[in-house]
Amino acid sequence: MEQIDSTATGSGSLRDRTYALLLRMKQRIWPPWAAKLPNYWPIAFAGLILFLCALQLVVSNPPPLTLAAVKGDESAPLRQDFKRYCEAKALPCRIDEMDYDELRTQELASLGSQDTPRYDILMVDDPWLEVFRERRQMMYHFRVANSGDFQGATLKCARLGDGTYLGVPYVANTQVLAFVPDLVKGCCRQDARDNVKLDTWDDVLDCAQRVKDRFPDSYGYVLRGAGRNPLVTDLLPILWAFDRGLSFDNVHLGDDADAAVWIMLRLAGVAPDSYMGFGDFEVSASLATKRAAIGIVWSNAALLLRKANPRIEFRPVPTADADGTDPKPELGVWLLAIPKLAANRDDALAFIEKVTSTEGLARAFGEGNPPARASVFRDPSDDLFVLLQRSLSQAVPRLRSPRWDQIRTLLKERMTRFHLEWRDRSKGSKGIPSDALAKLRKAINEDLSSATRPAQATASAQRP
Repeated sequence: MEQIDSTATGSGSLRDRTYALLLRMKQRIWPPWAAKLPNYWPIAFAGLILFLCALQLVVSNPPPLTLAAVKGDESAPLRQDFKRYCEAKALPCRIDEMDYDELRTQELASLGSQDTPRYDILMVDDPWLEVFRERRQMMYHFRVANSGDFQGATLKCARLGDGTYLGVPYVANTQVLAFVPDLVKGCCRQDARDNVKLDTWDDVLDCAQRVKDRFPDSYGYVLRGAGRNPLVTDLLPILWAFDRGLSFDNVHLGDDADAAVWIMLRLAGVAPDSYMGFGDFEVSASLATKRAAIGIVWSNAALLLRKANPRIEFRPVPTADADGTDPKPELGVWLLAIPKLAANRDDALAFIEKVTSTEGLARAFGEGNPPARASVFRDPSDDLFVLLQRSLSQAVPRLRSPRWDQIRTLLKERMTRFHLEWRDRSKGSKGIPSDALAKLRKAINEDLSSATRPAQATASAQRP
């Protein structure tokens, strides 16, 4: 009692006055039965205050909405929309931009962590889907309204067996053949209407060789030997044209693949010697500046090329024979996905629904991103739009394997060594011995088999 009296009169130590204050608070808010408890109530009360303060801190400082995006033009409209969305909702946000390979590594590492995933929204390239499919229990599964509006395999490539999807398409790239009329006219075959004929790969090779002979300062064809998917940008559509048994499900090369390899090597013979260092930018720049006459480009590059040089023209990806067979361009889709345990899953879902709607994709299309929805291609008078839409409906996904990165590396290494070995013949009219082509095909099949065998059963079981 002496302590209480002294505190009330303002005397005593600071400890005594604090104790007395807590005691009076206890007498006012503590229920009567609490008096029977051990006298640890000051500690419990202080703990409650600290807990409420921490809770208030969490509520007032929520974790930012986070986006993992690839560096480059493909994510530019997405990053702008993301910032606008966060500003409109008054949300804290963060964008982590990474190079292609680093993005995949960081996203998978985030999914494999025991903690809350670092990112709420993931940009996922379609060749990675098999790896994410193996981790589907860690991913949010989308149910997509009006799914028929998504063209070709853009959405189907992310489909799970129960009708849900691992992601929603945002960028839908496909391939077309670009050429410079000032170089190819007079060198290429023409039809009855004087239109340049580049329907088959033999047409392309013949024209490219004539351009190289006629214009010493220009190259007949430009290959992409570097960048995210080196060599396969050109190699896969040529393989699919000749080896019709090859598909994204079947990674075994048949005998017909030998002709495709020979075409590829001949094209390398009329391409710049430095093509192994050429990525998307160098391919587009070579065509825009008339450094090269012909080359395969992706949709987004085609849209930019037309702005840079309106005289450039475009055709479908060539086939093996002029027999009416549909071309088989590659599909390149960037999808948006959400980790199942994302801290801001509701906001992430709302954002993805907004930017993948017809209005959202139309806005991105205006900034250079080719759309996945057919409803966005609304101008039938634009020949390039019509061509891109048709190409997208025919496009084939790249080989479905969790080890796609290993496959693309093996293909590049094999083809590069073979080209160096037979470089002189690829620049001349002499052919390569059939046994050498068969040996290369066998080596590639062994590489593909070793890269895909461990996951083959799992991939087959998960395939819709």
